[in-house]
Amino acid sequence: MLAMPERGNPTRMGLLEHTVLRAFRFQVAKCEEGGMSEELGRGAPPFPHAAAAAEDMSESSSAAAAVAVGPDPAKAKAAVAAAPKTYKRVEMPTPDQIAMDDVMNNCGVKTVMATVMGCVLGAAMGIFFGAFEPMVPGDEKLSIVQSLKNAGRSSLQKAGSYAKGFAAFGALYSGSECVIEQTRAKHDIFNSAGAGCFTGGVMARSSGPQGMAVGCATMGALSVCMDKFMDLH
Repeated sequence: MLAMPERGNPTRMGLLEHTVLRAFRFQVAKCEEGGMSEELGRGAPPFPHAAAAAEDMSESSSAAAAVAVGPDPAKAKAAVAAAPKTYKRVEMPTPDQIAMDDVMNNCGVKTVMATVMGCVLGAAMGIFFGAFEPMVPGDEKLSIVQSLKNAGRSSLQKAGSYAKGFAAFGALYSGSECVIEQTRAKHDIFNSAGAGCFTGGVMARSSGPQGMAVGCATMGALSVCMDKFMDLH
């Protein structure tokens, strides 16, 4: 027979200690009446009712047992009830992980990362498209070395232009989306729509109010479509 802790006064022990003690007494009584002491010896959780909120039970073993017995509902139900339950350990984030998340969620960090990534992507696209630039009339008379130099110079100029454009776009979009998300305290598709509208309007500022309105609507709709396609929210 399992030893039972002595009863205590809940006002002196505290509500948590009293709840755990009552759950322990209930489990001990259940084990003695139903002959479940062997389950405790195999490592089953002694307080399933008190720890139910932190348990993540896997149903794979139950499903496998139900399939193994065939289509009989009674046998399947009995097999599921008799199948052993497994539990997944709940791991709390470490202080380093919390600090890293705080850094990555900072709007300044997001803006800098988007700027760098946009610059690299724009430079790569500029070099790629610059390699397919048509020859200028008169270049066919130049030597191969001089032609390669001219093509390289053209590619670098196009890479610089693309890098500036993509870096500005990434900085505007990522920064505005982060600010909108933190201001609204929500993570949904409206953040992307607002960031796309703001970015499109700013990028088209040289076209006047009408061009800014078209850029806002176009980029907002494109951002929503991309989020829907990629299922980001």
